Amino acid sequence: MQVGCNNGLDGVPAARPGGADRPGLRGGDRLRGPGLVQYLSAKLGLVTGRSLPELPRDRLPRGTRLLYWAQAEIVAIATDLAEALGGAIALRILFGLPLLLGGIVTGAVSTALLAVQNRAGQRPFERVITARRRPS
Repeated sequence: MQVGCNNGLDGVPAARPGGADRPGLRGGDRLRGPGLVQYLSAKLGLVTGRSLPELPRDRLPRGTRLLYWAQAEIVAIATDLAEALGGAIALRILFGLPLLLGGIVTGAVSTALLAVQNRAGQRPFERVITARRRPS
């Protein structure tokens, strides 16, 4: 028996096949952090026909809306910073590049990928990401 295995033998009840213990979710899905926000935003859109930013715009005063906007910008900056640092650390581990140079390379690659998406559209961007050729 494996330690921490969720097979019902170690005191933790086993999940039912197909995620039957959590209606509406597939087996193995975990809703935490951003996944939970996306899930709830999708439900909100289905029920109200409006997006998450639209509802606070109509219901909250201007000052509160600006605080929400500032929070969203800070989260976006933190996400971008984590991506750049992660890429720099990966290049350091894989190729021994200095962190500053790794950050510059990561930024250049990210910028090039975004340029492909902006100029050529979504399909070519997906082909570049997945390294697939154009279908004949």
